[in-house]
Amino acid sequence: MVKKYTDEDLIEILQEKEKELGRSPKAKEVKQWATIIKHFGSFNRGLEAAGLTPGKVRDYTEEELIEILQYKAKELGRTPKSNEIKQFQTIVKHFGSFNQGLEAAGLAFNRERSRSNPYTKEELIEILQHKAKKLGRTPTQREVKQAGIIQKHFGSFNKGLEAAGLPTNKKDQTEEELIEYLQEKAKKLGRPPQGNEIKHTSAIINCFGSFNKGLEAAGLTPGRRKKYSKEQLIEILQQKAKEFGRPPMQKEIKQFGAIKRHFGSFNEALKTAGLIPHIEHSRTRTTLYTKEELIEILQQKAKELGRTPKKREIKQSATIRKRFGSFHKGLEAAGLTPNQTRRKTYTEENLIEILRQKAKELGRTPKAKEVGQVGSIVKYFGSYNKGLEAAGLKKRQFEKQCTKEELIAILQQKAKELRRAPKSTEISQRSSIFRHFGSFNAGLQAAGLTPNQTKRKTYTEENLIEILQQKAKELGRTPKAKEITQYKSMLKHFGSFNAGLEAAGLASNQNKRYTNKKYTEEELIAILKQRYKELGRTPKAKEITQYKSILKHFGSFNAGLEAAGLASNQNKRYTNKKYTEEELIAILKQRYKELGRPPHGREVNQASTIKKYFGSFNKGLEAAGLAPNQNKRYTKKELIAILKQRYKELGRTPKAKEITQYKSILKHFGSFNAGLEAAGLASNTTRKWAYTESDLIEILQQKASELGRSPKHREVKQWATIRKHFGSFNKGLEAAGLALNTARNRTYTESDLIEILQKKAKELGRRPKHKEVKQGQTIKNHFGSFNKGLEAAGLALNTARNRIYTESDLINILQQKASELGRPPKHREVKQGPTIRNHFGSYKAGLKAAGLTPDKRGRKTMY
Repeated sequence: MVKKYTDEDLIEILQEKEKELGRSPKAKEVKQWATIIKHFGSFNRGLEAAGLTPGKVRDYTEEELIEILQYKAKELGRTPKSNEIKQFQTIVKHFGSFNQGLEAAGLAFNRERSRSNPYTKEELIEILQHKAKKLGRTPTQREVKQAGIIQKHFGSFNKGLEAAGLPTNKKDQTEEELIEYLQEKAKKLGRPPQGNEIKHTSAIINCFGSFNKGLEAAGLTPGRRKKYSKEQLIEILQQKAKEFGRPPMQKEIKQFGAIKRHFGSFNEALKTAGLIPHIEHSRTRTTLYTKEELIEILQQKAKELGRTPKKREIKQSATIRKRFGSFHKGLEAAGLTPNQTRRKTYTEENLIEILRQKAKELGRTPKAKEVGQVGSIVKYFGSYNKGLEAAGLKKRQFEKQCTKEELIAILQQKAKELRRAPKSTEISQRSSIFRHFGSFNAGLQAAGLTPNQTKRKTYTEENLIEILQQKAKELGRTPKAKEITQYKSMLKHFGSFNAGLEAAGLASNQNKRYTNKKYTEEELIAILKQRYKELGRTPKAKEITQYKSILKHFGSFNAGLEAAGLASNQNKRYTNKKYTEEELIAILKQRYKELGRPPHGREVNQASTIKKYFGSFNKGLEAAGLAPNQNKRYTKKELIAILKQRYKELGRTPKAKEITQYKSILKHFGSFNAGLEAAGLASNTTRKWAYTESDLIEILQQKASELGRSPKHREVKQWATIRKHFGSFNKGLEAAGLALNTARNRTYTESDLIEILQKKAKELGRRPKHKEVKQGQTIKNHFGSFNKGLEAAGLALNTARNRIYTESDLINILQQKASELGRPPKHREVKQGPTIRNHFGSYKAGLKAAGLTPDKRGRKTMY
């Protein structure tokens, strides 16, 4: 929840900050600066309200602002951008906009790039030519980020390449070649091929006008397409919606093509069928989103996640920011609580001190990746090197950019040392080689070295058929998949191993899947008794092969043992001993005698029981007549002394877990590392490796060659970095030229989910809880809540916690508890304590209504 501040709170914060700094604070030094501006109109007015001297706001004349712009343009060698000028807002106030300020300074405009028209044709041509120079060849569509924009501008990616004077990647096929290809494919299949079964479908359509005309030209009979009426398609959509319990998606309908032809679009068909259309994806839609649509997107995402979504979880976050002013305002408009970002604010002095401290630790100028606050440094000073300058440190020199000739010499030198072509992992300049030549193997070729060949033999269909027949002769029977080393190649060629066997004229292997025998309760009891006789003791679950059947029948293994008349296996978990008030007080007093002082919670084994019984550990101490432990408040000096003392004891920088005052250090200094810095000690830095795009592409390609397929994200250690660089793991695979991993998310119908719930209820012998059902979240999404899912499955709801009690119920509970204890029960001893308080106004009034005398607890008064 966002904390609400009063004027008095903000004035107190400002005065407190002034005491810390010994001067009036700047806006960037106060976390609540935005709230202060909202309350008082400006930060300076807030300072005045707090009785502090406001900072001087410099008034610039138009001439001074023009001079600033012209000076910055000389420094950069180009027109400056708005984020490169500190006085940006002043320029906007004076001239109306930043571009008008540039015009007044006689500088070229920074053309605003809209979403629909971000680049000129000349810029796109330049991008393509630059990419071609980098790769040493024509780039492919997936290697150019602006591929979609190029297609829009030029009509197609290949037309863009032509406009840039580059050879196209498209291989032009003649009519004869396409006819020959279709006839060859028809021979293999034993029938005319369908469009989705061949590679050159688009080329055939372009050449002959349609796929069917291409088949006719090849002397083949086109397949008949089933014709659907509008009414039939509407019926299909409505039927599918009933199955899913929601409007179906485009990919879930086989007749999508027919729907598009009849209705113009899938969403139009959904509307006609009386279903709610899907919100179009930002890439495919041409119209801008309305505020209502964006609110709906946010609310839908919040339902899916069960919490307020973060910016990175919403694809339309940029549109939301434009429409509402900020992502937070969009969340507020959708009635959602914005996520609070906790960002530490640094002053210039803090950042300079951080850089100097780091330089002392390393004995040299630190690199950008060695400083955690690099982002803040760049924002404050304009660049990392300018930050180093401000800290009085030497600038970092960028690594030498190698030319192609130098890289070739490096490769040849390494080859001489190794007496073979080096591998990419053996060359530190591999990323530069990749950038210059397009791939490491292309670099080796340029150096006159034999590229590293991946040991993967390619097989034709004929080779594979021959292998199968040869293996069948050796074995005297049809071989199994595990007996053929080329098993994966067969899968790729034939679609399945059995299809390969058929192509080789061999009988297919029948999958021998044994159905699980269904046992009766009597049979399971007999199995348990038999095992007991064999072992001479009660068997354990892992010693019974029918363990799962026992679970299904009896609900638990121990219940099965009980049914068989056997002693259950006791889990070695000791139940917590129940202590009386007097026993706990005696424990505390005993501990006091041993230590010679009141004990801390961590020094008493029964601390949690004491806390539950008395409300807190300190209240337990009070009940035992001992002085409660006061939380010591440390000053910054004391904490620095503690850290230095610990450093002497350990002979190294202490870790956070080695300091008991860790939380106090966090409160005073903002972070543990900041506390170490204040004590003049080296901070504990986490080592994060910075990867370039080429490094990540190489990692993916290396992993793919190891596995013989595209890796999954969990198989790559750097998956999170890949996601950050490319936007998603699949986009990373695309950039590496690898096949995408398709997620296999099973879709459940309402009847499936009801069946799952009912089956689970039978297994457990009671209604299942949310955590006991794997599909719990899917059930919640389908029915609105897990309890509604239970209702739909005809099971009793889990409503034990919301039981409604009458007054007589509560009186009975109190009287029952009193008879058990032999005295009136205390509030904490009755589960329904809060309900009693709500019914009768207070717990004591509830006791009186039950005819019980409330305890009179005397409180110790301090004089």
